[in-house]
Amino acid sequence: MSLSTVIKSLLNKFADTQPALRLADKPLESSNPQLGDVLDAALDTAASAPGTAYTPAVTGNWTGADPTTVQAALDRIAVAIGPIA
Repeated sequence: MSLSTVIKSLLNKFADTQPALRLADKPLESSNPQLGDVLDAALDTAASAPGTAYTPAVTGNWTGADPTTVQAALDRIAVAIGPIA
């Protein structure tokens, strides 16, 4: 699972405008935490780990048994919406 390049770029630009997000131990020009890159890497790690646990926030959103892993949830969503181009 990855963020789109547009979303990642927007998050990085947003982080650059937020002084509170700056990394304190780095000079201003290199203190942007690149929020989009960090979130993208975290999503890749979480989604690609086999058996990554998943707990639905709203169990009523799932028909039948709730999925228990990220992979199972993504597979069920893909089946429900059909082929993705």
